[in-house]
Amino acid sequence: ALSGANIFQMCFTDPNQGSASAQYIADKGLATKVAVIWKNDDVYSKGIYETFKAACDTLGIEIVSDTTFADGNDTDFSVQIADAQSKGAELVFLPVYYQPASLILAQAAAAGYAPEWFGVDGMDGILTMKGFDTSLAEGVMLLTPFNADSTDERTAAFVKKYQDMYGEVPNQFAADATGRPVITGPVEGAAIGNLLAQAMALGDIRDVDELRAVVRRSEPVETYEPHHTPQWEAAYQKLLSFGK
Repeated sequence: ALSGANIFQMCFTDPNQGSASAQYIADKGLATKVAVIWKNDDVYSKGIYETFKAACDTLGIEIVSDTTFADGNDTDFSVQIADAQSKGAELVFLPVYYQPASLILAQAAAAGYAPEWFGVDGMDGILTMKGFDTSLAEGVMLLTPFNADSTDERTAAFVKKYQDMYGEVPNQFAADATGRPVITGPVEGAAIGNLLAQAMALGDIRDVDELRAVVRRSEPVETYEPHHTPQWEAAYQKLLSFGK
């Protein structure tokens, strides 16, 4: 169903989370008036905000409150919360990381403001924040990549059923769906890349080619070949028929 010899994207790109969030909010009828609190000195937050805003304009979702913050003024969100509350925002979109998000949720609760909350993958980890009242995260919606090791009840049930049927984790699912081999790993690729980039800057590694070779020798990867491709092609054709 997909063309090209290689597919490199492991999940959505960061800005795509904005448009996907707006689409989900519209499809589920979660709100018609929303507020956005975003970080104006962060490329991640700004990129998601821009695609969210563009999608809201197209989908007829009104952004009634659009407020920002930056490093150095990221502990007191009373102004942003008051603006969203006074303008009747039914949902607050937070394209930010979990550290400021935890403060926003706590300060909104203290102000008696209880809208729907919608975040992105940067909020994944909010339950690990020291001193954070995890009850405040009940009902919070967010986009996040699929994690086969998640302890979420429905995710765990899906993974178990898949393993019972096929004897492996759902990494195979991606290979079957795309009809392409899927290579997973290294698990800590970002951390290893950062470390080796510093080694290259110090002259301990000559160039990017040597850096990649070190990673290949140091960390295991798994390859999943596609199976059941006729069934997946039939499912893909069925999906296409829904848009006709």
